[in-house]
Amino acid sequence: MVRVAEQDGVQLRSLGGGYRDYARQEALWFDRMTRSRDEAKQPLVRRVWNGKLWFLKKGAPVAVPGTSNHGWGLSVDFDISDPLVYAWLDKHGPSYGFYMEAKPTKADGSKNPYFEPWHWTKVDLP
Repeated sequence: MVRVAEQDGVQLRSLGGGYRDYARQEALWFDRMTRSRDEAKQPLVRRVWNGKLWFLKKGAPVAVPGTSNHGWGLSVDFDISDPLVYAWLDKHGPSYGFYMEAKPTKADGSKNPYFEPWHWTKVDLP
């Protein structure tokens, strides 16, 4: 996939690799999430971990520790600072088994706060 993208003039670069161990996921969680609704950014992004409700306070949404596809080595965060990278992945990623887990908008047309255009997951379909 990387070679074909390069032939198309697009550089696919990973941000920090694909695999993320539990300790790293937990560190991201505590950095980005809060128990305080007052500290939460809008629109609200909620997660439940260890039976408690948490809110996103900064940055992009983060998976509950132990549930991230990065922990299974299935997801890659690509550098999409060049709009051509996202456009190329959107068009060609599925032919290589890479999909976004969340679309930019929800069914009602509103912005999806869980959308992460850099986050692509490998899915082997029959």
